Amino acid sequence: MDDPKIGPLCQCLPAFRGDQCEHERDPCEDEAICDPFPCVRDPHNFEYGFRCQCPPTHQYEIKGKPKCVPKPVCGEYDATNGLKITRQPCQNRGQCIQDANDSMLYQCICIPGYKGDHCEIEPTPAIWSEWSPWSNCIWPDVNEICNRKAYRQQTRICITNAVGQKCIGQPRRITHTGCDLTILSSKLHTYPSQIKKDLIYAAKLCDSYNQEYITPLGKYELDDSLTTAEGLDDWDKIDLDKTKSITPNQLQSVNYPTKQDYIFITGWIYVIILHLGTILLWIYYIHRWRTEGRD
Repeated sequence: MDDPKIGPLCQCLPAFRGDQCEHERDPCEDEAICDPFPCVRDPHNFEYGFRCQCPPTHQYEIKGKPKCVPKPVCGEYDATNGLKITRQPCQNRGQCIQDANDSMLYQCICIPGYKGDHCEIEPTPAIWSEWSPWSNCIWPDVNEICNRKAYRQQTRICITNAVGQKCIGQPRRITHTGCDLTILSSKLHTYPSQIKKDLIYAAKLCDSYNQEYITPLGKYELDDSLTTAEGLDDWDKIDLDKTKSITPNQLQSVNYPTKQDYIFITGWIYVIILHLGTILLWIYYIHRWRTEGRD
């Protein structure tokens, strides 16, 4: 620029001084713009003449301007690369929510079970609840009484405190004690229901079919022990340790092979073997006949 009285004047860059900008100037000596971070003279910065040495947690306020400002704790958005996470203060997959007005303020949203300002407190392990009381006897269908035993069960629930937790062990256990069709209880006189009658009737049929010779049984004979159904579900008045268990014969299916079935199957096996022997004998004689004919 020109001065009418003096003549040409030099307009120096921020990092230089003098009439002809022949002397170096350190802008860091004039102002503490980088405080509390170090300030360094930068002659290549034509706009400011210095730069601040920002730590990794900070960045320049505006591109080219040397002032250090904190980086957003939860990350910063780049139009080209999308969200860039500079550091993650939230632990255990917690979500970091940035304050709109202060880049240093944030809130961690923890996944279920985790607690703490940074989700650093882990949840307590999963535990089982107490066992439920023993249920009443659970009886099979009438057509399954030969193969399945009645049982009572206890259940428990796995109490979890975080996603993905599991309890070790089984949620259910059963016992066959106390579920016997032959139990008598002289203290009870409730007339048995039709379902219980059918169960006893079916169980007796199962047992009768397993005998070597099937003896026809009348309905009245099968109904002789129907009073045993009085206590089928009222087990709180029966000593469970003294109850009887269902015998193996009572569990066998009515469709299992009988002695007559085994004899019939054995006969068929002998017939098949006889036929095979006859065929082999014919093959032998034919082969012998052809051999003698050639000689």
